[in-house]
Amino acid sequence: MKRQMGWMLALALPLAGLFWGGCRSTAIDPYMVLQIPADQKLYTAYNIWYERDVISSVNYQVGAILPFGSEVQIVRVTEKDLVFQPVGMERQFTLRYYQKYGVEPMEAFLKKTVTTADATTQCLDIPEDTLQKMRTGIVAPGMTKAQVLKTCGYPPAHRTPSTDLDSWIYWRNRWATGRVFFKDGKVVETHY
Repeated sequence: MKRQMGWMLALALPLAGLFWGGCRSTAIDPYMVLQIPADQKLYTAYNIWYERDVISSVNYQVGAILPFGSEVQIVRVTEKDLVFQPVGMERQFTLRYYQKYGVEPMEAFLKKTVTTADATTQCLDIPEDTLQKMRTGIVAPGMTKAQVLKTCGYPPAHRTPSTDLDSWIYWRNRWATGRVFFKDGKVVETHY
């Protein structure tokens, strides 16, 4: 009996190590991924909607908006989570990355989510009336694809495999989608 228990234990420990080791997320150095100095300021590249401290990378368009160009400090990045704190806010957010919806690895998602361009730089050459709509999450006819990306973020790749397409699908919430139609790189129609 002791011999049988020893054999089972000898098999179980390595398997447990594989299981627990596989569950552990590997830390990612965001500054190395972005190829910038560690003291470089970072800003949100698009509006991020939030209701709670854990936010889906699908960016459901419900709740409050952390506007594009908001300065953020990155706390930690793993294969599944981008933890950040907006400068001037007490709370931290965890942007939970679902690779099955985004298709690409976390490093590529990180490069799309944060930028070294501050709000002033990101707003250059955007008319004031368009800028007001963008900051409140409204997509309107005449907006460029770049302006829609700042307003809503990148459409989830499982529904819109390329931003070169003239039809983008966004998740409004967990149950409903919205569609933006483009012609010659500008919004011609929205279905929300």
